[in-house]
Amino acid sequence: MGEPGSSVKMTYFVNFFPHFVRQRMASDLITFNFHQEGQSTREYIDQVFTTAEFLKYDADEQQLVDRIIMNLYPSVLAQAAFLERPVHARTCIVQSG
Repeated sequence: MGEPGSSVKMTYFVNFFPHFVRQRMASDLITFNFHQEGQSTREYIDQVFTTAEFLKYDADEQQLVDRIIMNLYPSVLAQAAFLERPVHARTCIVQSG
């Protein structure tokens, strides 16, 4: 049936975060959220996935990993050992250091 209270949570979510608000938040917190110099790569990846889950962002794990790689800080990306294109968040964390 689902976790207790999940329908109540969804009702609050829909009422307090209408679609356009979720879209704007997704744009700011996922699409145009660039990894900052000195920021932990693991923290950044976890932040993007947590935000996507909270906002019910319509993207699969591979799409989120692709977005993360595109938004990594240039010096981090240059040092990352992407021998194969990562498809999971955990792989992305391990390969990026």
